[in-house]
Amino acid sequence: MPHWCYQCGKYPTDEEYVKCKEQGHDMDLEDDYQPSRSELGLKPISEGKVRNNSRNDENSTIENLMDFLLKKTSRIVISSNDSSRVYASIQVNEHQETFEIDSKSTKTLRWLKATYYKETREIHSEESFKQALDIIKGQALYSEKIKTENIPKRTSFDGYEFHYDLVSPDWKLVKISKDNIGLVGQNINTPIFSRSKNQSEQTSPNFLFDGNPIKEFCKFIKIEEFFSVHLITMFIPNIACPIAAIIGPQGSLKSSQSAFIKKIVDPSGTKKEEQLSHLPKKIDDLNIHLNNNYLVAFDNISWISDETSDTLCKAITGAGYFKRELYSNDDETILKFRGKIILDGITINIDNGDLNERSIIYNSETIDKKDRLSDTEAEQIFRKLLAELLGQIFITLQKALGIYDSVKEELKELPRMADFAIWGEAISRALGYVPNRFLDWYEAKISSGFDILTKVLEMYQRRRED
Repeated sequence: MPHWCYQCGKYPTDEEYVKCKEQGHDMDLEDDYQPSRSELGLKPISEGKVRNNSRNDENSTIENLMDFLLKKTSRIVISSNDSSRVYASIQVNEHQETFEIDSKSTKTLRWLKATYYKETREIHSEESFKQALDIIKGQALYSEKIKTENIPKRTSFDGYEFHYDLVSPDWKLVKISKDNIGLVGQNINTPIFSRSKNQSEQTSPNFLFDGNPIKEFCKFIKIEEFFSVHLITMFIPNIACPIAAIIGPQGSLKSSQSAFIKKIVDPSGTKKEEQLSHLPKKIDDLNIHLNNNYLVAFDNISWISDETSDTLCKAITGAGYFKRELYSNDDETILKFRGKIILDGITINIDNGDLNERSIIYNSETIDKKDRLSDTEAEQIFRKLLAELLGQIFITLQKALGIYDSVKEELKELPRMADFAIWGEAISRALGYVPNRFLDWYEAKISSGFDILTKVLEMYQRRRED
């Protein structure tokens, strides 16, 4: 599908398109451009047939519905996360939204029926709408032209540009390249984002911030300053990012720390408790929960089984999980995901070697009564800080993107989670820290992690015995 380059004044070839993206050219479709059915990878609806426009003709009705939907569609892709799912970017009022092309999608059916009636004043059976969707989906799945793409949740990175979904009603995204940063609507050149029901709208960032909001946030939630680097890496979707394991006694801020971090990266609702999840005992439930969220914050963890530990490790590095769709048939759903995870608790047994190596431990200290804030007071402070905090995070990502290649070339010896280490070092330098300061901190965290856990577990064991 052609992409209009405003700098070059033409539709570039595939090779030219890559160079245009590298140079940060402003690219979009011409205002009057409408994709053809063949460009969408779909066969003509009535090839070789004469259309019967009678409303009572079922075939004609289904074809009219297909035509109606396709005229509002700019892109159709197959999900690489689940090859049985087809998504489309569709014009809704003045913006584009993502719809799953499937007769089982309540959102898609509801929108299609309402919009078709609004524009045509025609009413048809739900079965006709379902058949139209199923035919388009079938054509897409068996078309050689339809691309298979990652359908991201919340954030995306293609090697050149970051996109962060604000989950706003008008589908605004934060777009970050080496040369530009700003808000755009979902369009032909952006990823097709999917949204889960539990995701909520993020505050629009303020790029004109004063001071150092990230440092101020770390001080506010009483977590060590270098957590700021870890926090920013959570916005990078295609790297294995260590689990943030927050350990502390009763009366510490561990649950509040987890909730505020979740609100920054991938908010769910507005209340503190809406950000936090319990750790499911069933592996099916755990994998579904991880698949449906970009970041999960598991609260008040006391014990992690070996099977759960293995699942969390796979979720960090990138997992493929096979699940039966229904117990009545043999169809399988393959869930592919890579998530960001927070764990908090008084004691967390992450002494499993693999899980320990994929975690960074943060100690949460008890708060004096005189320093305690109510949830309402803490939320008010956080809301005042959030827009500028997000602005600094996104600008830091832009700076890190600009120096990433040189940092990667410079670093010769790396720890196990190498991508995290490289990005962390680039982010650290973008925040103003001296070269290798982050790597030294990370190496110290890795080597001390097991010792810290052992001491904490021994301390609480002694308390229980006493």
